[in-house]
Amino acid sequence: MDIAFNKPLDYQTLHAFLQEQLPDSKFFLLYEGRNEWANVPAGQAIFQYLVDSEKPGQFKYGLSVFADHAQPLHFIERLAHALAQTFHCRALCDASRVVLKEKNVYYSLLFEDGQVYLVDDFDFEESGEVTKIVVLNYKLPSNKHN
Repeated sequence: MDIAFNKPLDYQTLHAFLQEQLPDSKFFLLYEGRNEWANVPAGQAIFQYLVDSEKPGQFKYGLSVFADHAQPLHFIERLAHALAQTFHCRALCDASRVVLKEKNVYYSLLFEDGQVYLVDDFDFEESGEVTKIVVLNYKLPSNKHN
């Protein structure tokens, strides 16, 4: 899952949000009961909305991103930030660009109430929770080279 968050979103709301975030791009939103993998058009970015009601903790909702971007981590960070701001929720995504400039499975960025935290997500799969480490002086990645 590329982005995890703590607020359910219906198909129309999420589709409108993605249209706003990607005004010049075609995309396909996979949403249970609405669209299926068999219907995905070739050449479009794919976003899959996921719900894991069995997962402990608050982050039961997710968005997997299958898109061709020169800077995928930048794109996912911008999307997680916008999702948290737009829907007044908590959103998690990979922190590699900010922390180590490489993929690290134990750190994420948490966007919450206008703040950005570096969090330890080591126990996330089992507990559904993260541990805040520090508030970041965070700068949103540029929109260049999407």
